[in-house]
Amino acid sequence: MSRRHYSTRWDEENVFPQCYGCNVMQQGQQYLFSKFIDEKYGEGYSDVLLFKSRETVKFSDFELEEMIQDYTKRLKDLEKNLI
Repeated sequence: MSRRHYSTRWDEENVFPQCYGCNVMQQGQQYLFSKFIDEKYGEGYSDVLLFKSRETVKFSDFELEEMIQDYTKRLKDLEKNLI
């Protein structure tokens, strides 16, 4: 799902790297990406993400701060493993 959908923006099962051409020039190749999601997480999981993306979600400031802290820590841990 596109990052414009707030409810799935930080869903880790909806985040995978793509090259510039696929992501920007071809709008993420949504159909092919959904097939990849189904292969990775099981048949129909792309539909689960689609329905989740249509939910209205409002994260509190506290929840957003927790996410920032968590991802900052995880990034630092990854960086340590690369050194």
